[in-house]
Amino acid sequence: MICPGAIESNIHEKTERENLSSIETPVEFPKGKIPLTGGKMGTPEQVAQLAVFLASDAASHITGTPVWIDGAQSLLQG
Repeated sequence: MICPGAIESNIHEKTERENLSSIETPVEFPKGKIPLTGGKMGTPEQVAQLAVFLASDAASHITGTPVWIDGAQSLLQG
């Protein structure tokens, strides 16, 4: 499973948002940046590179685990 963090994209402009309060989970994120990149978001190409790696023979012994691609952002969020 690929678990992306903040990734540069236009998804927010293209997504219609309706009745979000009914599915919203309250979350408090700590202040801070994406540690490995000084706050810069990842790119779609980086996520694609991970997908290619996971589909390759080099990842043949990796099974059933989430792979976080978020510049260590998840470390700040617990």
